Amino acid sequence: MGMTYRMKAWLFLRLVAQKFRKKTQQTDKNRFQLLTESSMDCIWTAGLDMRPTYISPSITRLLGYTQDEAMNNPAEKVFSSDSLAKIKKRHTEVLENEMSGIQNSPESLKIEVEMLHKKGHPIPFEVQYSMLRDQKGNLIEFLAIARDITERRRFEESLKHSETMYRTIFDRAADGILLMADTFKDCNESMCRIFNCKKEDIVGQTPARFSPEIQPDGNSSVVSANEKIQAAMRGTPQAFYWQHISYDGVLIDAEISLNAVTFGGEQLLQAVVRDVTERKKTERIYEALYAISQAAHSETDMQALYKNIHRSIAQLMPAKNFFIALYDDREDLLSFPYVVDEYDDAYDSQKPGRGFTEFILRKGKAFLIDAAMALELGKTGETEVIGTLSEIWLGVPLKIGGKSIGVIVVQDYENPKAYGEGELQVLSFVAEQIARVIEMKKRDEELIEYNEKLVQINQTKDKLISMVAHDLRGPFHPILNLSEILMTEIDSLGQEEIKQFANHIHTKAQSVFVLMTGLLEWSRIQSGSIQFTPASINLKLKTDAVIQYISESVIQKDITVKNNIAESISVYADEQMIHSVLQNLLSNALKFTNNGGEINLYAEMDGSTVKISIQDNGVGISAEKIKRLFTIDKSISSKGTNDEMGTGLGLLMCKEFVEKNAGKIQVESEVGKGSKFIFTVPAIKT
Repeated sequence: MGMTYRMKAWLFLRLVAQKFRKKTQQTDKNRFQLLTESSMDCIWTAGLDMRPTYISPSITRLLGYTQDEAMNNPAEKVFSSDSLAKIKKRHTEVLENEMSGIQNSPESLKIEVEMLHKKGHPIPFEVQYSMLRDQKGNLIEFLAIARDITERRRFEESLKHSETMYRTIFDRAADGILLMADTFKDCNESMCRIFNCKKEDIVGQTPARFSPEIQPDGNSSVVSANEKIQAAMRGTPQAFYWQHISYDGVLIDAEISLNAVTFGGEQLLQAVVRDVTERKKTERIYEALYAISQAAHSETDMQALYKNIHRSIAQLMPAKNFFIALYDDREDLLSFPYVVDEYDDAYDSQKPGRGFTEFILRKGKAFLIDAAMALELGKTGETEVIGTLSEIWLGVPLKIGGKSIGVIVVQDYENPKAYGEGELQVLSFVAEQIARVIEMKKRDEELIEYNEKLVQINQTKDKLISMVAHDLRGPFHPILNLSEILMTEIDSLGQEEIKQFANHIHTKAQSVFVLMTGLLEWSRIQSGSIQFTPASINLKLKTDAVIQYISESVIQKDITVKNNIAESISVYADEQMIHSVLQNLLSNALKFTNNGGEINLYAEMDGSTVKISIQDNGVGISAEKIKRLFTIDKSISSKGTNDEMGTGLGLLMCKEFVEKNAGKIQVESEVGKGSKFIFTVPAIKT
């Protein structure tokens, strides 16, 4: 059997979503390659079996291999035998710790090895591993950064031969070097460059002067430093990650090695400091992008995705105050779906004004706005301060194909130095990825919503077809039977019998016509082809016109219709829709009111709306049937007091039209005592 329309539509939507995700994943891969191609180090990723999945182009400069050769060469050809054994042992220990729930320290993820140049000679490298995890925290891949430590090895070897040579290397080394006892005794020029100060600013100070109070692992800098210093002085070399603070207060990521040395006959501690701030920044950016990309595919809703984006940005910079704003150009509406702020409440959706967020949207580029710039922008009329003024405000546009779809913002109310040009560049870099995952997630939700609507439409269609088939079957049987008698027996029938048969056929055909008219009107509503055009309507005149329209039926059943609506009441609604609602409700009242009965129309102001009532003293409606009056569950049409036929669609259309006019409809009824249909519409705007 061929696929149904619904199956084809769903398949198409899934293919679109898959294609979008593949494009996103390919872009993430390209972005990572761009980050690694300019690195001086060799960077690769490897699976849990240590087989490489990516190697950066720097492998050619460092070892002479092409990327393809490095990917395809056996490990024995790239690493010395001792190094390969050391790697396998360390790899086993790391995975065993992972399986046992033991956290691997940074030291356990660092190893020194010898890698073989294509020409055969060994080159020493220090390899630092990072562990990449999926959204559930499971280890899925290793990221390795290998740095040539030939110079450091030479330096270490030179210590064995000559203090004079040591002094030369000390002064010329690219890495920072410190000599210390209780305080710093000496340092090289590279150390001055790292700490951004002069030698006299360093000598005589303790490590605490150039360290934050707490390290990223949560431990006290003073306590951790003393532990490592004591261990090194006892003869156990130390190698670890450390966060320093430069002389002017800038955080520095560093890799430290501590060794006890004898210099000038004095027992000292030598610290070799390598500034890895840029490398760590690159790693954090990649990890943030990876986490955001994973969240786009795994989070169940937009709020969960926004929270994940917030967490990822907080890994790159202070993000205590953070919000995402999205702009809908079709509605010209700025919304704030995610806001975390120390002082201000969440912002309502609004037309764009003159705030900083709108300024970013207008300019289409990132801006750092401090108090001085905020004052200047205010003077020129470019912006105005909305909410609490922060010391520093950083906003970056979220762009798709060059078009701004929103803004991502971080701000700090206390520290004017919380953000600088570096943070602006980082946030601008990740903003493109954030824009793409937000857009992808929105499309995913739209696909889900669209599919749910398709399911609902199909269910409604099935119910409608079932109801129409049921209601058509009733009148068609008499029409067919009576027309067959007329066709075969007309010569034997009298004039009165023919007239009676024709009258029955006409009545049944009319009910079919009413059904088909209702069905056509219903289909127009569902397809959205009925235009909504509200205007001022005098309710008294409109109800009088509808009563006149159904006057023939009123006369036939000798029913009294009283219009008790005041001439002063006017409503703001679509005239054709309100006419249809009034006509359907009055026709229903006529249908279920006995000959000689009475129908009353009322209207009263209720705040900003008008409440309209149509009350009859007819047969009434049971409580069970009232529950199903405005649904398509099944046909609930009933014959009137004079056997009038119905379709079951009239009340459904009334509900649709009333709700289109921002109103509500309800019914009060008691069997044998009549019914009262009540609906509301907006009062006339003054």
